[in-house]
This record gives sequence, C-alpha cells and structure tokens, in this order.
Amino acid sequence: RRVHGGRRAVCVEFGAGSGSLTLSLAYLFPDVDFVAVDLKTRSLEIMRQRLEQAGLTNVRTWEGMIERYPADAFDVGLALHACGNATDYAMEQCFRARAAYIVAPCCIGKLMVSSSMADFGLDVARLERKLKDCDDQLPLVQHPRSHWMRHRLQNSDQFASIAKLADNMDGGIGVEGAGTAGDAVDETEGPLWEIARRCKLAIERDRSEAAREAGYCAACVLMPGAGSMPNKADLLFGAPEGSAMAAAVLELEWSSFGGVGV
Repeated sequence: RRVHGGRRAVCVEFGAGSGSLTLSLAYLFPDVDFVAVDLKTRSLEIMRQRLEQAGLTNVRTWEGMIERYPADAFDVGLALHACGNATDYAMEQCFRARAAYIVAPCCIGKLMVSSSMADFGLDVARLERKLKDCDDQLPLVQHPRSHWMRHRLQNSDQFASIAKLADNMDGGIGVEGAGTAGDAVDETEGPLWEIARRCKLAIERDRSEAAREAGYCAACVLMPGAGSMPNKADLLFGAPEGSAMAAAVLELEWSSFGGVGV
C-alpha cells in the first residue's frame, strides 16, 4: 500500500505492549510499516524478540509516553485498551498527523482526575509547563473533550460522576452472554446497567464529538461478542473529512452509540 507520493503506508499502535496486535497486523500486511509505541522497556524487549523469531522486518519500536511521540507522518493510529487519558493522547496524535484512528478505550473512571473545566481548580498552565520538556509534547488533555459535552454540563463534578459510573458495568452486574462466575444475575436490562451504559456512551460520544470538531468523520460501534467486557468493548473510528477512509467511517455511523440515546 502506497500513499502520499509513493511512500509506504504507516500504522502506529499506541500502548502496544509486547506486540500481540502489532505483530499480527504486520504479518497480515507486509507492505505496511508499523510503529509500536509503549512506555515499558521490558514489553518492547519482548516484542523485539518476537519480531526476530517471526522474521518480521516491517515493525520498529518507540519507547516513551504517547503524548511525547514525535510529530512524524503516519496514516492510521491504533490504541487497544489504552487506559484513561492514553486513549485521548493517541487520538490527539492522530489529529496532529491527520491520520485515521481506531481505538478501544477503557478505564474511564481514571478520567475523573483529568477533568479541567474552569471550576475544577486545576492549574492547567502549570501542569503543561511541567510536562512540556520537548518540542513535540502534546498539550495537556482536558475533559470534557468536546464543546458538545461542555455545553451540556453545569460543572466538572457532573463529568466526574459520569466517568465514575461508566466503569461500573462489570462491577457486580452480570452481562448477557458472559461467562460470569458464581450466581451472578444478568442485569443487562436493569436500571443500574442502563445508567452505566449510557454514561460510558456519553464519554465515547464526547471523544467522537471532539474528533468531529477537529474535522473528522467519527463513529462508535460495539465489538462483536463483547459480553464479558462491556466497558472495554466500544470501538471508536475516525478519519479526516474528505479522505479516502472517511467514506468507510460514514458507513458505520448508522450504528453509532449502540442505539442508546445519550
């Protein structure tokens, strides 16, 4: 696959770990170059060993925080269960590169500590000065991500409550089709599960609306067979408006947010 004047397409996985996803994709798409980004030295060491064993030559690794990944050109960004803000930084890297993205967020409750609306009492400027130690450092992520969400909340406590509830879908609540242990009761139709699901979808819509505000087509769909991990099963897709991949994203929009109103 060639793009932009004949160069090979580049796919970056943010939070790649030891490479289970990256290595599988690199094998399936030998004509695409992959970059595996992770903070953990040991994980990348294991990945490089696996690369050598598999004989794959189209993958390189980059060690460091997602928000400090250099502003290199790439075409698709991935993030599978990058916890909390890590998903948002992965999306921001894609916005900066005008790359398409596919992310599966998790650990929504961690976003409570990064809400930074004006009344939250967070000195954003001070934190940005502390974090910005290289030219390519992304700005500090703030929540809510979108104007769409900010205009619907009265204060940051409301966002923190939504984020907290969004992680409660597996907190003792059974999920249809899941192999839950013991005598867990399926409460996928109950009020607690529905509230948690709506909160999770509100967070993901906030992210998708932020992408639209950045000039992207965006969609959110549920992974097939997602029963055992419902709060990790939403897939967010996005591509710059007018790009070759935008049409594919638009085809997904009909099923955005699982049909649940938020």
